[in-house]
Amino acid sequence: MIRQVNKKFWRTFFSVFLDALLIVALILIFLWMKKIAYYSFSNRPYQRDGSRTIEIQIDKKETVKAVAAQLERQGIIGDKKYLIIRYQCSTYHIYKLRAGTYQVSSDMGVDDLLDEFTGR
Repeated sequence: MIRQVNKKFWRTFFSVFLDALLIVALILIFLWMKKIAYYSFSNRPYQRDGSRTIEIQIDKKETVKAVAAQLERQGIIGDKKYLIIRYQCSTYHIYKLRAGTYQVSSDMGVDDLLDEFTGR
């Protein structure tokens, strides 16, 4: 009889534990997605002081991923995925990146950068 009670207790315990683990995982995934959406679509600058200004050269066949990686390396944007997501999930993907040399700074948001690069 003690064995059955013990077995039932552990079965219930593991069921509750797995349910709690699933809920925590879903909350963390939701918060991660919220962060990505916020930084991708809010046009929030990486740094507001504007201390980082660089000149970036975009070639005719350059991809958004390459430009985003270069901006991340130079400290203009915090994470390249925010620029890539904004480009792909908006009307910017209709416009192609224009070749040229651009002056960009860290107080520009994702939309400001994409407006500059696409001429939109």
